[in-house]
Amino acid sequence: MYVPVKRLLPAIGSAVPFEPMTDPTDRLRPATADDLAAIGRVHAVAARLAYANIFPADATPPTPEALAGGWATLLADPHPLADVLVATGPRRPAESGPASEIEHDAVVGAEPVGPNDDVVGAVPVGPNDDVVGAVAVGPNDAVVGAVAVGPNDAVVGAVAVGPNDDVPTGLLLHRLYVDPGCQGRGLGVALHDLALARAARRGATAINLWVLEANATARSLYERHGWCLVPGPTLANEPPSIVDVLYERQLEPGPAAASEAIDRA
Repeated sequence: MYVPVKRLLPAIGSAVPFEPMTDPTDRLRPATADDLAAIGRVHAVAARLAYANIFPADATPPTPEALAGGWATLLADPHPLADVLVATGPRRPAESGPASEIEHDAVVGAEPVGPNDDVVGAVPVGPNDDVVGAVAVGPNDAVVGAVAVGPNDAVVGAVAVGPNDDVPTGLLLHRLYVDPGCQGRGLGVALHDLALARAARRGATAINLWVLEANATARSLYERHGWCLVPGPTLANEPPSIVDVLYERQLEPGPAAASEAIDRA
């Protein structure tokens, strides 16, 4: 079914609230095998943005399918401390740019039909009348904006914790990624905190994390949340001049409210 963009634009802003969530924990749950494809997509998109100025421009990034395979291995680990959690929610509209830049949410059937500066065209509407695409057309029929809004329970973030014999604590926070369109809403911190709380509840007392030495944003975030740099150890990437540095954090049982959240998850 297709409907005019003009009819939908007022609803897009009101129907999809992207302000910080009052309780992001309500959006968290253990991952399942059905989530793997979506987790691979989130990982690919988030990593491409986060590492854009770190790895060479001509480097070939891993595909979402390959990344999903790595997450599948983590999910299948039978160790009692192995844990994979996901965050769900609606995806934020893209800020602006050509429709071709929208990942995995192609704008289909959009066609300028009115005068310049009119917002015109058509968008596909999914189940339950979810808006899944839109375009804005400006002078000379240039596409000047696009949005992609999916279901309210789409996987938009993931975290994995598991055993690792190569780090001092024997436990590693393997991966933590949030869809760039959903960052700034507290989901990353919520995933981080719940994963560590669940590990502590299962008996872990400390955990390690590898993070790119050049990723100042991530390092600052982790340091603000109790992680300390372990001097010395590094992990080489490709090219070898790009290295990860090791962090460590002590774990403590959380308050009762956190325990309830852990049980719900």
